Amino acid sequence: MKTRTLCWLTFLVSLNVAWSDPTKRDIEAALRAELDIPSCLAIDVRFPYRFEKSTPPFYEPERIREHRQQALDALGYVGLVTSTTDGQSTEYDVTEFGRSVVEVPEYRTVSKFCYAEYHLIKVVEVRLPEPEEMGQWGRPPPSLRFVDFRYELRNFSNWSEDPQLVNIFEKLERDLREAEAGKPLVGTLPIELTPEGWRLLDGAEASRTLGFD
Repeated sequence: MKTRTLCWLTFLVSLNVAWSDPTKRDIEAALRAELDIPSCLAIDVRFPYRFEKSTPPFYEPERIREHRQQALDALGYVGLVTSTTDGQSTEYDVTEFGRSVVEVPEYRTVSKFCYAEYHLIKVVEVRLPEPEEMGQWGRPPPSLRFVDFRYELRNFSNWSEDPQLVNIFEKLERDLREAEAGKPLVGTLPIELTPEGWRLLDGAEASRTLGFD
């Protein structure tokens, strides 16, 4: 009996340790790993990209095509892409300068031109999730915690402040406005305990959860 009781106590103690709240160091390590990404302008093309004026895809609204071409022309104005036209079509490609700031995810038809860096300021609170926060996750793992934190954007590229880009890309306009205000930004991310330590919950990429894209 004593042996069985001791085994149960050992199990409960180990369970409590495994599911205990993470330390501030654990949290900051997990967040810094997720925030160690640049802020970028995303455009849904892969280069080289040919813009056909006479044969637009039947499934794509004209306003989307027009906005894409305006975005490409603005990127060209600041020297990130180049263009050549024959009157009926225009081919865009990344310049040498553009290659130093562009990212092309392997499995997505999109190119990202990165202009600033996210920086974690501090962890505000580690808490259990509210019921309304769990709608997209279904049944949460027992070790799930939500982290509220403050962050900011730093080291903006000079080209990112060009008015033509700012007028085309709403995300860039918002980032510059918030950086100019000098107030820390508010973020919330779900984390869970894994065999490798505390990690962001699967499917909760920071770029989507915080609107980084």
